[in-house]
Amino acid sequence: MIWFLYGLALFWIAVGTLFILYTEESRRVLRNFMGEKRLRSLAFIPMVVGVLLILSARVSGAFWFILILGLLAIGKGVYFLLGPHGQTEALLAWWFNSAQDRTYRFWGLIMVLLGTVIISWL
Repeated sequence: MIWFLYGLALFWIAVGTLFILYTEESRRVLRNFMGEKRLRSLAFIPMVVGVLLILSARVSGAFWFILILGLLAIGKGVYFLLGPHGQTEALLAWWFNSAQDRTYRFWGLIMVLLGTVIISWL
């Protein structure tokens, strides 16, 4: 499962870099991707990533860190699946339409840092 951690870390570094450098284009791509799909139908993606993170935690040098990331991902998927529809839609509307560019860049920085930390601990 080490391949999953490397792939996820590289994905987070790439997407985080895009969020930092191409903020408005990243927002537009996310809006177009999520705009046509129901949030509840995509809730399985973070849950699957969370399960894979939990399964991969034992091969990393930071078992608890990866385990906590996996549990947070599963929690995110469960929230999107079972959370109040109006609240999840308002959250996404804020993220796609009202969040400042600084917010996207900040999350891009967090993604790059998480990806780098995961790679350094493998």
